[in-house]
Amino acid sequence: MEPQIRYVRSADGTKIATASLGNGTPLVMIPATPGHIESYFSIPEVRATLDFFAERYRFVTYDPRGRGLSDRDVRDWSLDARVADLRAVFDGLSLPPSYLLGRAFGSIVGIAFLAQHPQLVMRLGLYAAVARGSDVHYEDELLIPDTLRERNWPLYCRFLKSSSRTPSARLPEPPPASRSRTAASRR
Repeated sequence: MEPQIRYVRSADGTKIATASLGNGTPLVMIPATPGHIESYFSIPEVRATLDFFAERYRFVTYDPRGRGLSDRDVRDWSLDARVADLRAVFDGLSLPPSYLLGRAFGSIVGIAFLAQHPQLVMRLGLYAAVARGSDVHYEDELLIPDTLRERNWPLYCRFLKSSSRTPSARLPEPPPASRSRTAASRR
C-alpha cells in the first residue's frame, strides 16, 4: 500500500504536503522540524513502523512548513503558524477527532494544538519530546561520536547499541586508552 499524498493550505496560504496510509481512526504524527514525508516512507525500518500503524489506524503525517514537499519559501516559523498548519491538515483532510503523536519538536505543536482544539484530540502521545527549545541540552561529547568513544566508552557503547539498525549489533572492543579508564570507572 502506498501513501496518498495531498496538499492543504494553512491559514496564511502556505501549502502543506500530507501523506496518509491505512484506514480507521486517524493517528496524526506531528513531525520533528526537519521532517520529510518521502524519506519516512523510503527507509525500510521507518516504513515497517508506518505500515504497523496503518494496519490499525489511518496514519497521517505532513511535511512542516519550509521542508520536504511543503512550501519552502516561508517567513513565519512561529508556534502559531505551525499550529495553524496542523489545523489545516485536520480541515483539509476532513479528519474527525484523532490520536496525535508529537515527535521531538513536533511535541510543542501537539501540546499547543491540544490546548487550542481539545475537541479534535482523542489522545496526545509524545515521543522524544521537549516542551521548549531551551529544554534541549547538548553535551559536546554527544555531538561527536569519536570524542565520545575516547571520553566515555560505556556511554559510547550504549549510543551504538541504541542507534544500531539491528538489535543484536555486536559492540566493538574499546580502544586501548579507554580500557583502563573503563575499568577504573567500574571500581
